[in-house]
Amino acid sequence: QPPAVPSHYIFQRRGPSGMAESHDGRSSASSSGRSWRIAMLGQKDAMVRALCDLAQLCRDRHLEVLVFVPRPPKCGLPGVDLESLCASFGFRHLQGLKDEIVFSELQAFRPDLIVSILWPRRILENVLALCKDCINFHPSLLPRHRGSMTQFWAIFEGDEEAGTTCHRMVREFDAGRILHQVAVPAAPGETALSLNVKLAGAIERCFQHVIRLYLEPAGLPPGIEWNVLEFPYHYKAIPKDGIIDPSWPDDQIERFIRAMYFPPHEPASAVSVQGERYEIRSMEEFVSLRSRVELAGEAAPEDLAAASRSAVPARASSSTAAVLPPPSPKVAASAGGAGWGPALLVAVVAVLGVIWQNTLGSQSAASAAADASSAAIDIDPNLATRYSLHGHPRARCLDGTAASYYFAPSTTVSASSKFNIYFQGGGWCTQSNILAEQVGYSHNEASAHPDLCSARRKGYHGSSGQDHDTRSLQGKGYLSGHAKQNPMMHDWNRVLVRNCDGTAFLASADDAWEVDGTPLYFRGRDNALAVVDALLSEHGLDRATEVVISGCSAGGVAAVLLADLLRDRIVAGSRSRSPVFVAALSDSGVFPEWSKPAPTGLLTFPQFEWIHSHVNASGGASARCLAQGLAWRCLHVGVALPFVTTPVFLVQSAVDSWHVSDPDRSESLGVLAKRIREEVLSAVRAPHAAAVDSCFHHCQEWGNIRWGAQSNAAAFQSWYESRRQEWLKRAWAPAGVPPSASGVIFEGWPLMHAAEPWVESCYAGQSGHRLWHQALHRLGPSSTTSSSAAEPPQ
Repeated sequence: QPPAVPSHYIFQRRGPSGMAESHDGRSSASSSGRSWRIAMLGQKDAMVRALCDLAQLCRDRHLEVLVFVPRPPKCGLPGVDLESLCASFGFRHLQGLKDEIVFSELQAFRPDLIVSILWPRRILENVLALCKDCINFHPSLLPRHRGSMTQFWAIFEGDEEAGTTCHRMVREFDAGRILHQVAVPAAPGETALSLNVKLAGAIERCFQHVIRLYLEPAGLPPGIEWNVLEFPYHYKAIPKDGIIDPSWPDDQIERFIRAMYFPPHEPASAVSVQGERYEIRSMEEFVSLRSRVELAGEAAPEDLAAASRSAVPARASSSTAAVLPPPSPKVAASAGGAGWGPALLVAVVAVLGVIWQNTLGSQSAASAAADASSAAIDIDPNLATRYSLHGHPRARCLDGTAASYYFAPSTTVSASSKFNIYFQGGGWCTQSNILAEQVGYSHNEASAHPDLCSARRKGYHGSSGQDHDTRSLQGKGYLSGHAKQNPMMHDWNRVLVRNCDGTAFLASADDAWEVDGTPLYFRGRDNALAVVDALLSEHGLDRATEVVISGCSAGGVAAVLLADLLRDRIVAGSRSRSPVFVAALSDSGVFPEWSKPAPTGLLTFPQFEWIHSHVNASGGASARCLAQGLAWRCLHVGVALPFVTTPVFLVQSAVDSWHVSDPDRSESLGVLAKRIREEVLSAVRAPHAAAVDSCFHHCQEWGNIRWGAQSNAAAFQSWYESRRQEWLKRAWAPAGVPPSASGVIFEGWPLMHAAEPWVESCYAGQSGHRLWHQALHRLGPSSTTSSSAAEPPQ
């Protein structure tokens, strides 16, 4: 089936006035009264995403959009019906026109902005002369990989990252001033097909940034100029016509096979000395064939050179053009002989950044050089890319879809060996009707209270089927890429592990449950281990020096219970010369057991016993805890923590909103606060620590809650650095020599707010969160029936 239009866009249609019309027929227009005429020339999924974003912008701006689409390719993936899509948005759509008719239509349209997205032909100079701003979105990080088939070249040349560039259009292909870039990681197992999906997402994010910049009063900046003469151009030619040369090194053959994999196009092939041709889709297939068949082929350097030659346009004189030197032997060697490697690209970026800053005249040369990388290649620090575990035999969501994770790479060299592996919240489930229908529960997806596993499998927390290719970590606390919100870990490698198993990542049941003929897979612990294995093999976790295992809510439970298991897995897979320090951060993961019914207005969570006894979750608990005869209670953080040897820091509210059905019952809140404080105090002992606040929230408030001058984020960082320094002294102590006293003082942990039961003005969003919480539909005779609380305030 054709790919669906991204679901996170709001669809609009045009009213009689030509302004955007919302779903209820009300018109909207730009508050400034200005209108813009935008011409879009493009194709494929990236074009669809850009048109959807324009439709979104039509809610409060008057945009007149004219869309040109080329003839459909003879061979390619099925696409969205752009004609119907444009009709639904009120955009005029023209397809398959010759260049002279395109020019005529554009001339009559009088565009303010011309945008090219994967347009397959040269846009002529008479078109570029029609308006001031003509921009193209090229699927590579220029100046690297000008020209065609950028996915192929990025993989074949062993690039560690790919991406998209928005640049001004000039006569020569891919040669104009650079306006903005978005990068995505190229995984070790990347194929042209998988990279193409990532690049569509990168183009989308790049377009969203640039179009909003264009619509600002100041408009688009001039852009960064660079010397196109110094960089080769890739024409539409595959080395050796797609045939593997058996004399190539194995690593080059393996990259070639992955670079050629883009169905329905033909994959790489190998030819025998008898002339028989064999299609090759993996290195395993090639190795097997090579052991059985004598293959033909000689190394021919000119074949590679022919596919990638320098385009030599007329040299334009420019006092600001950057003349970039050829790679030094050292740099070329580090790139594996594959041309301009990532190390050189950083140098290129530095030169371009200096020019940009000198043009602005706003900073000194020294500070411009220091900031050059971020000025020229604007990698969104909050962009996380999705990776599927479809090849893993056990990693499954409840519905059987492959488990997945999102990865945002480190943004600095100094933090490139540091990882924050975050386990997503989202509650858990049961297959007991009684346990899923407790009075006071809310089955609103955002509240994520326990529900039936057979029902959960159909939603976000039971399936990966509707996951987006990318997601933003903006505003996600200790996952954020902004230093102000996340001082310690903003530039680390950040991983979000999807919660879709229904057991807080604890279960590992071999057999699927059958419920009404539908299988349910309880594989949360398998998912967690599979993610760590993927990070070790594909994302550099094997070179890590510091790792924080973090999680919120159900993920906070996992961060504690799986800390030792995951630490051992990471240490066993490490190839770092330095030992790796592992700690855990559990956010809102304390769910105390109540020996008798909880006070009115509070919730209990008896599902831990069901999970322990029905879906093999005991393997997620400490063996030492289980040996004490505590059984399912070992799944509670307060019970398990004393048996965990990995250092753990708890961030917890004493009046955690997830435990509350009626926040107006102050006496019950006082009982809850006392119970949670007791649980934390009894569990926290060296090397662990905690910060317990009296604010009404559940997760989300990283850095916003304070104890005097110290926030919860600062408290964690202080504890973490102390624990790490003490650990380093032990790790590097000579054999047989006891380490010196560390000086770490654990007195004062945990931090506690003195106020009971809560602080009314604790953080900026508390009153809004309370109102949202009160509006949730809840189960029971006295439940609130409002359904307006779709999402909690952020």
